[in-house]
Amino acid sequence: MPDHVLVVGDTLVVAAAIRLTVLAVKEDRVLLGVSAPGPSGRGGPPGVRRKRRPRRTATPTPLPSEN
Repeated sequence: MPDHVLVVGDTLVVAAAIRLTVLAVKEDRVLLGVSAPGPSGRGGPPGVRRKRRPRRTATPTPLPSEN
C-alpha cells in the first residue's frame, strides 16, 4: 500500500462527516483543524436508548467535634 502525504491546505475526510485539515507544519509538529457535526439532540447514535441515572442528593454529615 503506498504512503500518502498531506501538505498544508489538504483535507482528510473521516467517516464522511469529520474533516481534518492540515493548517501548518513546523519541524516535527503538525497543526490540524477539525470540523465535525455537532452533537445530536439525544446525545447518542440513533436507535440506542440510554437509561437515566437516578439523581443523587447531598446528605449532610456532621462535622467532627473539636476536642
